[in-house]
Amino acid sequence: MPPRSRACSSARPRPHRVAVFTVCVVTLPPALPCATWHDSWWRLQADAGRPCPWQSLCNERMGWRVKRPKTRGARDLAAGTIGQAIVHLKRTTSTNDVAADLARRGAAEGTLVIADEQTAGRGRRGHAWLAPPRRSLLCSLILRPMLPAARLPRLTMLAALACARAIQGLGLPATIKWPNDILINGRKVGGILAEADFAGDRLNHVVVGIGINVNVEQADLTAISPQATSLAIEAGRRLSRWHLLRLLLAEFAVRYESMLQDEGQAVYKEWAQCLDTLGRDVTVTGHFGALCGRAESVDADGGLFIRRNSGELVRVTFEDVG
Repeated sequence: MPPRSRACSSARPRPHRVAVFTVCVVTLPPALPCATWHDSWWRLQADAGRPCPWQSLCNERMGWRVKRPKTRGARDLAAGTIGQAIVHLKRTTSTNDVAADLARRGAAEGTLVIADEQTAGRGRRGHAWLAPPRRSLLCSLILRPMLPAARLPRLTMLAALACARAIQGLGLPATIKWPNDILINGRKVGGILAEADFAGDRLNHVVVGIGINVNVEQADLTAISPQATSLAIEAGRRLSRWHLLRLLLAEFAVRYESMLQDEGQAVYKEWAQCLDTLGRDVTVTGHFGALCGRAESVDADGGLFIRRNSGELVRVTFEDVG
């Protein structure tokens, strides 16, 4: 077990700011390890004697101070249950890892984890997700949907669609590249990573991770990925991460409610219309190696149909390239 940080020592720690408004935002110091702040967070829950009392985060005995946030954009983010509780970290390894740990400990559906910086962010197939501090929207959402396992790929569709619509709300022409990339003018600006946790056949939770390059400069992108772009580059001005997050949560919430009613049929149809992939020559890489051909169509579970040069029609799923 790692040594306890000063925040968990017997001495009274320096108060950290907790903002309580429409949602609860927890801001923690960058040096605090995930294991330590998790322990502190759950001790706060135990103090309150309730399984998930978000208000108990404001506990003076544990060194927390209630203070209204100075950042105007951080207010009124919640859209129904989506974003009803927000954990804001200055620095962490991966928001998906933090959200998964909170979900295993009983955090409510709709809990959102946001980080200003990730040290071990990841994308599909374990690829590293690199982003300069405070320049990107890096967040993970905890969901507990009543959906059959076969319909879970539609959560990736939903997240990608919500991202695209939120960016379009900023006046930028966002589209989706199958399976989980967000594009502007053919260049990648964001991505989705959905990870599910099962107990046998029963779904415990899904963590949907989202990363969007907001104010990343061209010099940083050139070092990370020359094919990538950012919202600021495309818009020609800096943009607010908080405003983007507010748009994203609103777009996500309305479609998530619809998904729970029709198992994602409406989301699938809208997602398919937003795809940039269909009708293009593509190369898809997965456990089968590289598959080249023309992308013809997608089915309701997200499967992509590719027509090879030989004329053979091949179906590739999210799991094939995950």
